[in-house]
Amino acid sequence: MNNINLNNFFGYCIAKFTTPKNILKPLLRYKHEGKTIFPTGTWTGVHFSEELKAVQKYGYKLTLINGYDISKIYMFNKFVEHFYNKNKNSSSTSTFIAKMHLNQLYGILGRKNKKELIQTINIYRNELPKYLNTRINKSIININDDIVSIFVQNNINSDIIKKMNIYFDSYISSDYS
Repeated sequence: MNNINLNNFFGYCIAKFTTPKNILKPLLRYKHEGKTIFPTGTWTGVHFSEELKAVQKYGYKLTLINGYDISKIYMFNKFVEHFYNKNKNSSSTSTFIAKMHLNQLYGILGRKNKKELIQTINIYRNELPKYLNTRINKSIININDDIVSIFVQNNINSDIIKKMNIYFDSYISSDYS
């Protein structure tokens, strides 16, 4: 990577770092014996190119050893611009829906636990009991007098929940008969 210009690189790098001699608060972190430290002096580590560009301004010296170049693509630009403008220029219901689309995009890309999938469903209010009895519901939001948005856990076996509801209903009715 001797011939790579860091300003034209976007990705992760293995590099040799040297901190400036007069630095009071080192900026780059390093994992050492299971602990995160902020070393001074010279060491080798892995960092994101944008971090490296930022620390060069503070006098860090870098020698790139190896790296993985990641292509930049802007796959959600039109989506984000569309819903951002809707959020900015709309009425309360449209603003809410646009904001939810933007937040859910961020949430889907940022979530760690793929096992708990949350689904947003807009339904008529009269369908609400069906969803309350067959899904684990995280939240219910009134859109208007006829429609609600519900956030449900999507990876649940609805047959099990139906059986639990039947058992619970029979238990309640026998207990209070």
